Amino acid sequence: MENAQLAKAMRSESKKGWTGRLVATDPATGTSAAIYMYEGGVYSVQVEDFTPHLTNRMIAAGILDESRIRELSASVEHTQRDHEVGRFAINRDWLPVDTLAALHAEYLLAGLGAALALPKSKVQAEANETTDQLCTMPASVEDLISAIDLREERSQRIWNGVAPGSTTKETVLRQVNAEAEICVASSEVAAFMRAVDGINTVDEIAGACGFTRAEAIVITAALIAGGAVGIAGRKSVNGVHVPEDFASPSL
Repeated sequence: MENAQLAKAMRSESKKGWTGRLVATDPATGTSAAIYMYEGGVYSVQVEDFTPHLTNRMIAAGILDESRIRELSASVEHTQRDHEVGRFAINRDWLPVDTLAALHAEYLLAGLGAALALPKSKVQAEANETTDQLCTMPASVEDLISAIDLREERSQRIWNGVAPGSTTKETVLRQVNAEAEICVASSEVAAFMRAVDGINTVDEIAGACGFTRAEAIVITAALIAGGAVGIAGRKSVNGVHVPEDFASPSL
């Protein structure tokens, strides 16, 4: 589903080569998403009431080890870590700029997809507003909308093969075989597997590890197919754990 008001505003400002911030507000909840554009391209999307756990995401990716976490903690207040960890890591050559941008791009796609999933929204344009948080290289509006459509279709298809009739927000996972080969397929898979405890849902695990829902769906499907985890049941969960929760219903 495409939010007509937001998509129209993005396309219009893109054609003008506009720089500023579009704020899309959900009339049902009053929460908003900020879409930052530079010369017509989108470079950051920030969802109200959600701050990605970028520190944990970098731990999951194997970028931050115990030594680096201690160094980070000694220099940055805990409440500011997720805001400052990217800049801190780049300044110490712990990762290439492109790798950090790719992590930010995942949050951008998730947040923008959520904003575009609103049935309708109030859109306010604020010229020349900028941000230095969760930034990527400016991307074409049309390319992003196309990428989001493909991403949503893939996530739906994969999840329907995992737990049809259930959602990521309510589905609880349990460990079946922690020694399964799939568990060490990547740092991210290993981190997700360690967080599976028979209590938390897919969305809760995703949020704790710094993943988006789309990433968690792919990892969950791989772990189930590899015999490492199974579905323990369902439970009700409140709060926003992934950026996709801003507007779209859980898969």
